[in-house]
Amino acid sequence: MKKVKTTYAVAIAAAFTLSACQSSVPQIASSDACGASQFEHLVGGPSRATIGLDIADDSRHYGSEERVATNVPTRLNFIHSGTAFESVTDPSSTIIKVFCG
Repeated sequence: MKKVKTTYAVAIAAAFTLSACQSSVPQIASSDACGASQFEHLVGGPSRATIGLDIADDSRHYGSEERVATNVPTRLNFIHSGTAFESVTDPSSTIIKVFCG
């Protein structure tokens, strides 16, 4: 009888452990869920090239010196040289990276 209780307890513990592992695995989104690939050709070019583009509402522009959370796979991000302010005011500002996150 003691062996049955021990086996039952081990089985329950294993089930909880496995379910915890499965729920903690993050969902992997498409690396281009926001459509960043259509703007890749702008990388290395002037920041002002983004003015007037048909860009989704959930997008943002920020400078390479600024830190932001990148936890929304469908958000389009443009990183510019300097700060976000300089990306608008400095004609030598360039687009460094375009990605989803």
